[in-house]
Amino acid sequence: KDTCLSFYHHTQLLMGYTGTLDEFCSVFYNGSTPFSPFWGNIFGYWKRRQDRNLLFLTFEEMKRDLASSVRRTAKFLGKDLTDEQVAVLCDHLSFEKMRSNPAVNQEEYVNISKQIGCSQRGEFMRSGKVGEGKEKFSPDWAKRFDQWSEENLRGTGLSFD
Repeated sequence: KDTCLSFYHHTQLLMGYTGTLDEFCSVFYNGSTPFSPFWGNIFGYWKRRQDRNLLFLTFEEMKRDLASSVRRTAKFLGKDLTDEQVAVLCDHLSFEKMRSNPAVNQEEYVNISKQIGCSQRGEFMRSGKVGEGKEKFSPDWAKRFDQWSEENLRGTGLSFD
């Protein structure tokens, strides 16, 4: 749900999408958005998660414990970090800091998008929260996405909790 909601806002902001969230849910669910199908993309990487040249991290993991994610990333890159370096990186990588960082928040593209009329509202770095899809989806779409996720995740060992 969160990926769909995030992509909905992304397409509104940068691509001029004007449909409703329910309409976008249908397009996303049916695999008709760019970078689709969702589960095919996820499982393509999930199946290779043990490869030495791939680090599989989820947004939920990073939000739950950013320091552990930073340490995993450093280990993957063959780097040793002190606790102080991890703390500095966690501060630098916080949602609030990234939101105010022009190198990350796509401010230039957002401004161009607004100038050409794609959208007059929104920010590239929007909320940074896990579980927002639960709040924004209609009850019908929330149920459908829950069932869709359960069916696709069953037996894979992958979770987005």
